[in-house]
Amino acid sequence: MILHFIRNLDKIPFGSSEATAILKKTIPQLLPKGRWLPSLNEMDEKKLARAFFFHEPFKTLFFDPENKILIVLGSIDHLHILFDGDYQRIKPFLTTLHANLNFAFDPNFGFLTTKLETTGTGLKVKFFHGMLFSQKPDNIEAIPFEGGYIYQNTYSIGLLESTLVEQLKNLYSLLQTLFEQMQETGSSVALSIFERALEK
Repeated sequence: MILHFIRNLDKIPFGSSEATAILKKTIPQLLPKGRWLPSLNEMDEKKLARAFFFHEPFKTLFFDPENKILIVLGSIDHLHILFDGDYQRIKPFLTTLHANLNFAFDPNFGFLTTKLETTGTGLKVKFFHGMLFSQKPDNIEAIPFEGGYIYQNTYSIGLLESTLVEQLKNLYSLLQTLFEQMQETGSSVALSIFERALEK
Protein backbone atom coordinates (compact mmCIF):
# COMPACT_ATOMS: atom_id res chain seq x y z
CA MET A 1 0.00 0.00 0.00
CA ILE A 2 1.39 3.40 -1.03
CA LEU A 3 0.62 6.45 1.12
CA HIS A 4 0.78 9.89 -0.51
CA PHE A 5 0.82 12.79 1.94
CA ILE A 6 0.33 16.17 0.22
CA ARG A 7 1.21 19.41 1.98
CA ASN A 8 1.54 23.10 1.08
CA LEU A 9 3.39 25.72 3.08
CA ASP A 10 1.11 28.32 4.62
CA LYS A 11 0.73 31.68 2.83
CA ILE A 12 2.95 30.65 -0.10
CA PRO A 13 1.30 30.25 -3.54
CA PHE A 14 0.95 26.83 -5.18
CA GLY A 15 3.84 25.96 -7.48
CA SER A 16 6.14 28.48 -5.76
CA SER A 17 9.95 28.20 -6.02
CA GLU A 18 10.10 29.87 -2.58
CA ALA A 19 8.39 26.81 -1.08
CA THR A 20 10.88 24.50 -2.81
CA ALA A 21 13.80 26.49 -1.40
CA ILE A 22 12.43 26.31 2.16
CA LEU A 23 11.76 22.58 1.89
CA LYS A 24 15.19 21.89 0.36
CA LYS A 25 16.73 23.41 3.45
CA THR A 26 14.44 21.72 6.00
CA ILE A 27 13.95 18.16 4.70
CA PRO A 28 17.63 17.03 5.05
CA GLN A 29 17.62 18.22 8.67
CA LEU A 30 14.60 16.02 9.42
CA LEU A 31 15.88 13.00 7.46
CA PRO A 32 19.68 13.18 7.92
CA LYS A 33 20.29 9.74 6.37
CA GLY A 34 18.52 10.71 3.15
CA ARG A 35 19.98 12.21 -0.01
CA TRP A 36 18.92 14.28 -2.99
CA LEU A 37 18.55 12.19 -6.13
CA PRO A 38 19.99 13.25 -9.49
CA SER A 39 17.71 14.20 -12.37
CA LEU A 40 15.87 11.20 -13.73
CA ASN A 41 15.75 10.14 -17.35
CA GLU A 42 12.43 9.18 -18.92
CA MET A 43 12.83 5.48 -18.13
CA ASP A 44 13.60 6.16 -14.45
CA GLU A 45 10.60 8.49 -14.22
CA LYS A 46 8.40 5.68 -15.53
CA LYS A 47 9.86 3.34 -12.91
CA LEU A 48 9.07 5.91 -10.23
CA ALA A 49 5.51 6.28 -11.51
CA ARG A 50 5.06 2.51 -11.50
CA ALA A 51 6.56 1.96 -8.04
CA PHE A 52 4.75 4.79 -6.24
CA PHE A 53 1.74 5.44 -8.53
CA PHE A 54 2.93 9.03 -8.89
CA HIS A 55 2.19 10.64 -12.26
CA GLU A 56 2.69 14.38 -11.77
CA PRO A 57 5.50 16.62 -13.03
CA PHE A 58 8.13 17.48 -10.41
CA LYS A 59 11.54 19.12 -10.03
CA THR A 60 13.38 17.47 -7.16
CA LEU A 61 13.49 14.12 -5.34
CA PHE A 62 14.85 13.27 -1.90
CA PHE A 63 15.08 9.67 -0.69
CA ASP A 64 15.63 8.27 2.78
CA PRO A 65 16.55 4.59 2.28
CA GLU A 66 16.38 3.77 5.99
CA ASN A 67 12.79 4.92 6.41
CA LYS A 68 11.82 4.25 2.76
CA ILE A 69 10.41 7.75 2.38
CA LEU A 70 10.47 9.51 -0.99
CA ILE A 71 10.00 13.29 -0.95
CA VAL A 72 8.84 15.01 -4.15
CA LEU A 73 9.26 18.78 -4.49
CA GLY A 74 8.31 21.21 -7.22
CA SER A 75 5.00 19.71 -8.28
CA ILE A 76 1.88 21.90 -8.22
CA ASP A 77 1.51 21.15 -4.52
CA HIS A 78 4.66 22.07 -2.60
CA LEU A 79 5.37 18.71 -1.01
CA HIS A 80 4.50 15.08 -1.71
CA ILE A 81 5.63 12.44 0.77
CA LEU A 82 5.45 8.96 -0.76
CA PHE A 83 5.72 5.99 1.55
CA ASP A 84 5.37 2.27 0.88
CA GLY A 85 4.70 0.77 4.29
CA ASP A 86 2.67 0.75 7.46
CA TYR A 87 1.01 4.03 8.46
CA GLN A 88 2.27 3.78 12.06
CA ARG A 89 5.88 3.78 10.83
CA ILE A 90 5.65 7.15 9.11
CA LYS A 91 3.63 8.93 11.83
CA PRO A 92 6.72 10.00 13.86
CA PHE A 93 8.20 11.69 10.78
CA LEU A 94 4.92 13.48 10.03
CA THR A 95 4.73 14.70 13.63
CA THR A 96 8.26 16.11 13.39
CA LEU A 97 7.52 17.65 9.99
CA HIS A 98 4.41 19.43 11.31
CA ALA A 99 6.36 20.71 14.32
CA ASN A 100 8.99 22.31 12.04
CA LEU A 101 6.90 23.74 9.20
CA ASN A 102 3.63 25.67 8.98
CA PHE A 103 1.30 24.09 6.46
CA ALA A 104 -1.83 25.55 4.90
CA PHE A 105 -4.63 24.27 7.13
CA ASP A 106 -8.23 25.30 7.60
CA PRO A 107 -10.06 24.32 10.82
CA ASN A 108 -13.18 23.39 8.82
CA PHE A 109 -11.61 21.70 5.80
CA GLY A 110 -8.24 20.39 7.01
CA PHE A 111 -5.04 20.51 4.95
CA LEU A 112 -5.45 22.66 1.83
CA THR A 113 -4.26 21.13 -1.44
CA THR A 114 -4.77 21.86 -5.13
CA LYS A 115 -7.23 18.98 -5.49
CA LEU A 116 -10.52 18.51 -3.67
CA GLU A 117 -9.88 14.76 -3.35
CA THR A 118 -6.84 15.34 -1.11
CA THR A 119 -8.07 18.40 0.79
CA GLY A 120 -8.83 17.33 4.35
CA THR A 121 -6.33 14.73 5.50
CA GLY A 122 -3.99 15.62 2.64
CA LEU A 123 -3.70 11.86 2.15
CA LYS A 124 -4.13 9.61 -0.87
CA VAL A 125 -3.96 5.87 -0.18
CA LYS A 126 -3.30 3.59 -3.17
CA PHE A 127 -2.80 -0.08 -3.86
CA PHE A 128 -2.67 -2.26 -6.97
CA HIS A 129 -4.70 -5.41 -7.50
CA GLY A 130 -5.45 -7.57 -10.52
CA MET A 131 -9.16 -7.89 -9.74
CA LEU A 132 -11.94 -5.39 -10.29
CA PHE A 133 -14.42 -5.24 -7.41
CA SER A 134 -17.62 -3.32 -8.12
CA GLN A 135 -19.00 -3.40 -4.54
CA LYS A 136 -16.29 -1.14 -3.13
CA PRO A 137 -17.20 1.84 -0.87
CA ASP A 138 -18.37 5.01 -2.64
CA ASN A 139 -15.27 6.98 -1.65
CA ILE A 140 -12.90 4.50 -3.36
CA GLU A 141 -12.30 4.29 -7.10
CA ALA A 142 -10.58 1.64 -9.24
CA ILE A 143 -8.46 2.96 -12.12
CA PRO A 144 -7.23 0.54 -14.84
CA PHE A 145 -3.44 0.24 -14.71
CA GLU A 146 -1.09 -2.25 -16.41
CA GLY A 147 -3.41 -5.25 -16.45
CA GLY A 148 -5.00 -4.53 -13.09
CA TYR A 149 -6.43 -1.66 -11.09
CA ILE A 150 -5.17 1.04 -8.77
CA TYR A 151 -7.62 1.45 -5.91
CA GLN A 152 -7.55 4.85 -4.20
CA ASN A 153 -9.69 7.17 -2.11
CA THR A 154 -11.63 9.88 -3.95
CA TYR A 155 -11.91 12.28 -1.00
CA SER A 156 -10.62 12.69 2.52
CA ILE A 157 -12.56 15.62 4.00
CA GLY A 158 -14.14 14.63 7.30
CA LEU A 159 -12.04 11.47 7.67
CA LEU A 160 -9.10 10.63 9.90
CA GLU A 161 -5.84 9.47 8.30
CA SER A 162 -6.01 6.22 10.26
CA THR A 163 -9.61 5.58 9.13
CA LEU A 164 -8.68 6.10 5.49
CA VAL A 165 -5.69 3.78 5.70
CA GLU A 166 -7.72 1.10 7.49
CA GLN A 167 -10.51 1.28 4.93
CA LEU A 168 -8.15 0.67 2.00
CA LYS A 169 -6.26 -2.01 3.92
CA ASN A 170 -9.53 -3.87 4.61
CA LEU A 171 -10.53 -3.66 0.95
CA TYR A 172 -7.16 -5.07 -0.10
CA SER A 173 -7.52 -7.96 2.37
CA LEU A 174 -11.02 -8.66 1.06
CA LEU A 175 -9.78 -8.74 -2.54
CA GLN A 176 -6.92 -11.06 -1.60
CA THR A 177 -9.30 -13.43 0.19
CA LEU A 178 -11.60 -13.53 -2.83
CA PHE A 179 -8.70 -14.07 -5.20
CA GLU A 180 -7.29 -16.93 -3.13
CA GLN A 181 -10.73 -18.53 -2.78
CA MET A 182 -11.22 -18.33 -6.53
CA GLN A 183 -7.91 -20.06 -7.11
CA GLU A 184 -8.61 -22.80 -4.57
CA THR A 185 -12.27 -23.63 -5.14
CA GLY A 186 -13.23 -22.19 -8.52
CA SER A 187 -14.80 -18.84 -9.24
CA SER A 188 -18.50 -19.71 -8.78
CA VAL A 189 -18.05 -21.22 -5.30
CA ALA A 190 -15.78 -18.39 -4.19
CA LEU A 191 -18.20 -15.72 -5.35
CA SER A 192 -21.05 -17.28 -3.38
CA ILE A 193 -18.86 -17.39 -0.24
CA PHE A 194 -17.90 -13.77 -0.79
CA GLU A 195 -21.50 -12.65 -1.31
CA ARG A 196 -22.57 -14.40 1.92
CA ALA A 197 -19.74 -12.66 3.79
CA LEU A 198 -20.93 -9.26 2.53
CA GLU A 199 -24.46 -9.92 3.80
CA LYS A 200 -23.28 -10.38 7.41
